[in-house]
Amino acid sequence: MNTLRLVRLLVAACIVVLAATRSPGLLAGGARRVEIPDDLSGAPGAVVAFPVLIDDAAGVVAVEIEIAYDPAVLAVDEADVVAGALLDDPSGLFVVRVDGDAGSIWVAAAMIVARGPGAGALVEVGAIIHADAPLGASPVNLVRVSLDEDRVALDPAPSAASDDEVDGSLAVLPPGGGVFIRSDANADLEVDISDPTFTLNFLFLGGPPPPCRAAVDANGDGTLDISDPTYTLNYLFLGGPPPPAPFPTCGFSSRPGDIALGCEDERACG
Repeated sequence: MNTLRLVRLLVAACIVVLAATRSPGLLAGGARRVEIPDDLSGAPGAVVAFPVLIDDAAGVVAVEIEIAYDPAVLAVDEADVVAGALLDDPSGLFVVRVDGDAGSIWVAAAMIVARGPGAGALVEVGAIIHADAPLGASPVNLVRVSLDEDRVALDPAPSAASDDEVDGSLAVLPPGGGVFIRSDANADLEVDISDPTFTLNFLFLGGPPPPCRAAVDANGDGTLDISDPTYTLNYLFLGGPPPPAPFPTCGFSSRPGDIALGCEDERACG
């Protein structure tokens, strides 16, 4: 019997004992939602952290979680998978196993005292985006969650599919090319007259710098000058062409000009 299987059996035995000896009244509260955020982002070589969240931990004493990720995108070390605030219990049991080749994380936890009501993080995962990771979206799949040996229902229930609503998603961005809306110079998530006004104020009147310089480059030519507010005004009021992508919704750009201008302020997309 391999070591991982033995550890899983021992942890499962502890979980069964704890779950079986708890008060039945603690099971009240209805189905729970457990999820990974779907708005993760980072550039190759960067550190990215993500939690596994629950909407209400009331009464829970035992948790088992399985996560799948793309090992060509992320590197995860067991030491960087830690208990979240809701499972941070020195008197409890917390076990982690990571298979870096397969891209899988297995976590099991058991507590002596049931958790109180409230939302928060069950697990926190730290990872490094490989320097040669391909740009674009990469799933972080919440494969399986068991609360108190499946005595607590989950809605929706996680699955091995990578497109469930509780799965996470990581956007691998070019360095300095964060998420933004082109022409949204003031980062209010709308493109209107306030944006060319902001740009003109910044360029010529000593106004505040934009949260995202790449977003100010309305025509996408890699430079910031009078042509950018002119382009936005032409689009808004004279039927001119729309700004190049990312537009009209948040997205990232791999254009060399956008990368050179930079966009690393999270305010660019709220």
